[in-house]
Amino acid sequence: GFLHDKARRNRVEKGWRERLNLYEGLRSVEAVTRTFDIIERVSRVSQYAWIPLGMNSYYMGLADGDFIEVVAETDNYFEVRAVEDRELKFIGSGPSWKEAIAVADGWLRRHGVNDCFSRRDQGWREKEAKEAQVYLAHKLTGLPKGFLSSLKRGQVSDLITSARALLLPVESIKLVQS
Repeated sequence: GFLHDKARRNRVEKGWRERLNLYEGLRSVEAVTRTFDIIERVSRVSQYAWIPLGMNSYYMGLADGDFIEVVAETDNYFEVRAVEDRELKFIGSGPSWKEAIAVADGWLRRHGVNDCFSRRDQGWREKEAKEAQVYLAHKLTGLPKGFLSSLKRGQVSDLITSARALLLPVESIKLVQS
């Protein structure tokens, strides 16, 4: 009902305000290295290219600014939400991050998301980062270009995606009533 949707919207807005703090974390080599460790762990349970946003959220950008995310609301409640056409929709939930990722992966499959950017197993991800990628990642994070140049193309892409996701304004999203 109305109160449930209002509480959900308040949680979403609070989480998005915390994203600016997470964005600051992308400015340290140590934090970025931890992020890649989390990505490795998630890639063991999903073929999709999930990006961790902090310790409690997983994100995947889709076409035209749309995205899907898995957010830990409590230790045993993980909510799956998607933004399509600037509208936030509740997709499902799970009692663990693995189960919630499985719910999200199912949604991605049902919606035909299977392109070369959404999957972790693509060959381009292992290639050397492009100069334009390194430049953009440096501009977004301020990380040293030497460090960024040492990363693989997929890692730099993930870093750019993280920075852009963390900078999204919550005001641009409308909550769809259940």
